[in-house]
Amino acid sequence: MSVGEIALIWGLISLAGFVVAGLGLVEGLYVGVAALIALGLVLVAPAWVSLVVFTALLVVAIPAIRIVLKRTKYDGNAPATGVSRYIGAPAVVTTPILDTATPGQVRVGGEYFQARVTFDHHAPVQLGSRVLVDGVDGSLLVVTPESALRERFARGEITYEQLEEMLEEDVS
Repeated sequence: MSVGEIALIWGLISLAGFVVAGLGLVEGLYVGVAALIALGLVLVAPAWVSLVVFTALLVVAIPAIRIVLKRTKYDGNAPATGVSRYIGAPAVVTTPILDTATPGQVRVGGEYFQARVTFDHHAPVQLGSRVLVDGVDGSLLVVTPESALRERFARGEITYEQLEEMLEEDVS
């Protein structure tokens, strides 16, 4: 085989690697880069050197990259951003929440948000009451009043430690 034919093969392997990488398989990128390096080597060194270097790069690079990706890989849980970062946080009512249809306002994390109570809690929530942020509904926080948390504890849905942890947190 001539140097030109070997260079063509490395070029095609490189191209294939980049195509595979474009389809979402990260390893394809490393195959493409390793093949480009082998292509450069075949022009200045014997063909067997380029094959050895290509193989060595893949043997070392792919497992190393997999380890790095495994440690930093997206686990399916998107980082909380915007108001969703407050789910599970305690808050204080700053404008009374009359019912599920009439939002009030709460302060959580030093910020003020419109909020409504969960659908299973219909009584008004008074100014200064502690609530727990249960979710987000559009631009509203969905909160559970402290009294409802105590009812959950009485029904055995949450432990005493969970109740205390929810109520002891700083709400500033």
